[in-house]
Formats: sequence, C-alpha cells, structure tokens
Amino acid sequence: MSRKGKYSKEIKIKACEDYIAGKGSFESIAKSIGCDESNLRSWYYRYIKHGEKVFDSKKRNKSYRKEFKISVVKKYIDGKHSAMDLSVKYDIHLSTTVLLLISSKRCSN
Repeated sequence: MSRKGKYSKEIKIKACEDYIAGKGSFESIAKSIGCDESNLRSWYYRYIKHGEKVFDSKKRNKSYRKEFKISVVKKYIDGKHSAMDLSVKYDIHLSTTVLLLISSKRCSN
C-alpha cells in the first residue's frame, strides 16, 4: 500500500504549470489550493529538475547511505548550496531532511 499525501500528483503539477504560465505567484497559487508557499516552491523546483515522476507515490520513505549523507553535509557546509538546492539536486523530498542530516552530523562530531 502506498503512502497518500494531502495533495494529488495532478494538483501539484497544475500548481507548478500555473506558476510557469505566470498565472500567479508562489504565494497566490499556494493560497488558492490551501498549501504553504514553501511547499509549492519545493514542488516547483523538484518538478523543474526531475519532471512529473517526482510526484509519483512512494511505497516507503527513502533511506540514504552514510557516504551519501556525508557528501550532502559537506556540500552544504562548503556554503555553495542551500538546503533547498541540495534537496532538489538529489531528489530528497524535503529540504528539512537535508537540515536534519546536517544537524545529526554536527552532533556526532
């Protein structure tokens, strides 16, 4: 059984396409569908990078290898990428997941 999000794939795609078409700002489109602006911004950047498949249902959460986590943390600490940049680049569902990786790495040192 797959996990079900609050917003369907179709709603997310339409919101992204509306933004691309200039039918509103992140804020106005997010408000019209009842989501947070930061969620829409994340959907948009992931959609631009990975296409519609980024919204396909997943059966379970992703797990990340230790080497991958360290690599992401190093890229963030280098100061060249934001948490949002890294989450989009590596298709990590939430930028807060990147921040958790960073926090846990700093605590373990």
